[in-house]
Amino acid sequence: MKIKLLSLLCLFPLWVFSQDCDVTDQCIYTFNLSDTGGDGWNGNTMTVSQNGNTVAVLSLETGASASVSVALCDNEPFELYWNEGGSMPQEVAVAVVNSFSQTIYTKQPDMGEQNTALYEYLVQCAQDMCYSPYNVQVETEMFSAIVSWAGPEVGNWEYYATNDPNDIPDYSTIGTPINVNPFELTDLTPGMTYFVYVRQVCDSFGGALSYSQWTSSGVFFIPGNDDEQDYHISGTVRADIDDNGSCDEMDIPVPNMEIQVSLNAVYLYSVYTNVQGEYYMGGLPEGENIYMLQPVVPDGFDEIAPIAFPVNFDAENTEVVADICLPQPDEISNDIQVTIMPLGIAQPGFLAHYVIYVENNSILPAENVTVALSFDNERFEVGTVGNDYTVTDENTILISVGDIAPLQNSIVIASFHVFEPPVNVGGEYVLFNAYAAMDATDNDVTNNYFTLNQMIVNSYDPNSVVVAEGDMIGIEDVIKYVHYTINFQNLGTAPAINIIVENELDANFDWDTFEPLASSHNYSLTRSNAHLEFTFNGINLPDSTADEPASHGYITYRIKPKADIQQGDIVNNTANIYFDFNPAITTNTATSEFYAVLLGADNQQVNNVLLYPNPVKDILYINTKADEVINVTIYDLNGRKCLTAEGAAIHVETLKAGLYFVNITTQSGNATYKLIKQ
Repeated sequence: MKIKLLSLLCLFPLWVFSQDCDVTDQCIYTFNLSDTGGDGWNGNTMTVSQNGNTVAVLSLETGASASVSVALCDNEPFELYWNEGGSMPQEVAVAVVNSFSQTIYTKQPDMGEQNTALYEYLVQCAQDMCYSPYNVQVETEMFSAIVSWAGPEVGNWEYYATNDPNDIPDYSTIGTPINVNPFELTDLTPGMTYFVYVRQVCDSFGGALSYSQWTSSGVFFIPGNDDEQDYHISGTVRADIDDNGSCDEMDIPVPNMEIQVSLNAVYLYSVYTNVQGEYYMGGLPEGENIYMLQPVVPDGFDEIAPIAFPVNFDAENTEVVADICLPQPDEISNDIQVTIMPLGIAQPGFLAHYVIYVENNSILPAENVTVALSFDNERFEVGTVGNDYTVTDENTILISVGDIAPLQNSIVIASFHVFEPPVNVGGEYVLFNAYAAMDATDNDVTNNYFTLNQMIVNSYDPNSVVVAEGDMIGIEDVIKYVHYTINFQNLGTAPAINIIVENELDANFDWDTFEPLASSHNYSLTRSNAHLEFTFNGINLPDSTADEPASHGYITYRIKPKADIQQGDIVNNTANIYFDFNPAITTNTATSEFYAVLLGADNQQVNNVLLYPNPVKDILYINTKADEVINVTIYDLNGRKCLTAEGAAIHVETLKAGLYFVNITTQSGNATYKLIKQ
């Protein structure tokens, strides 16, 4: 059996052995390794095997945690075995995550023994064996609540109920078994906040029980609500641009701002303002309670104290209006920001649509804003652009955005003809680069650039999740946002009156950095930990047979990975879309892997290498600051060698468009860099 070292994951030794099955019959399982002592596994190792053959040997050499991705053969059992040897076994922990981002096994510290099989399970790549419940609903009464969810109609489940929002169950948490859906929670205290989680209980390989993930965010509810009344708090957030100490309709609404909501000193969730600066909190309990609103102010504003007030909801008092005024910041600067996201896919022979989103982050107006949008004119042709534009050269157009009011945004829709095969072939990548400018001097130009890395596809599903950065995201010195768009379309035969989109944020993201950007229609939004719920009440989205162009919708947001994100870490994103009372439509899973922009540098001198232009079209030039280039090797994302050359000018015309790694050997050492081929 052939052995190869997965060298990109250099934080710990990982020997990966080639599989007997074809690569098309494999999927990725992730092994999250951790050590409570923070000094590695101290010689402990674990073996992953299938059919008696070793697939990988895992060990954490240093540090507190790392993630390992291992390809496993579909429909075959695998075993995780804790080998003999090593010290401090009580500090060793591991969690196994399947290809559906479900944690199927967790070994906590002080669990298990060396020289034993920790876990055995049947690999499932084509379908998930144990589905998590979704769309959990709670109907409250005075002393009880009815809990229901979507998923398999029959089966066995567990629930976990708590009053503490920080008491979040994990895979090893023991829940209360139930075999009916819905079920009733009894003996509850009126006015008290509860959180409930549900998971499915399944038969796994070998006859033992396994469990799905818990619903990732606890659904909160408060017994004693009058379901016939919608007790709610709403308001508008404005910025005091005239600096008179108060806000009125002449001041500027603040869109996309987070407000953290607490009830009787217990954090419930976060709500976000819409484009008009309005927010809404519904489903609140009857009776007298203390509410606290903590605005998370935009960059450039001074933090403000939380707003706390008592509310006594009853039949005569069902609504409270609580407007919020942000004082004018002491220092005012100019700042615009640009993002470009696909609306759907780029399919050969069809139009591809894009939204260009420009934000004015200042309380000063942004005047005469323009966006220079470059594209590959050998693969795309300009179709329609929603604003006036001029052609500056064969692959760049200059779009006139105009003036943008303070703290507001402007959206431009652009469409391009995607040339038919063999010019464009499914699986290849195309790049769009946007640069935003204005008359005034921009005080932060780091967000004036944006690159969209999009894959050409041959099939079409209008309900989808798309990540702008593509399936490989570079880890740089500054943690950058990752941008997602959720596309949806009404393919029914009647208008969709209401639409709900549920979305789970990956555990590798810093959830507190979540920020909504743009949408096709107005919505209300709540976030409870990782769980997002976008509600389009009264959207009246036409069906595709009646009005195809108007039957589409989208949501765009951004979020940053955790500060300790590591090479090889993977993020997944899937959405459930509910059209009125129909079952959920589950989108694709957008998967991206993080990699180091600069890998394996031997010393400081070799870090001074400059590659240009990047993105490159024909010839790549290498400037090593007087150091001689000995050898250049270019690899694709799968580690296949695509090109070798010598010298400082490398012809890359034969490479397909996409992302590559360039390994450069000089007299001073060896380093690997990222390269984008247009």
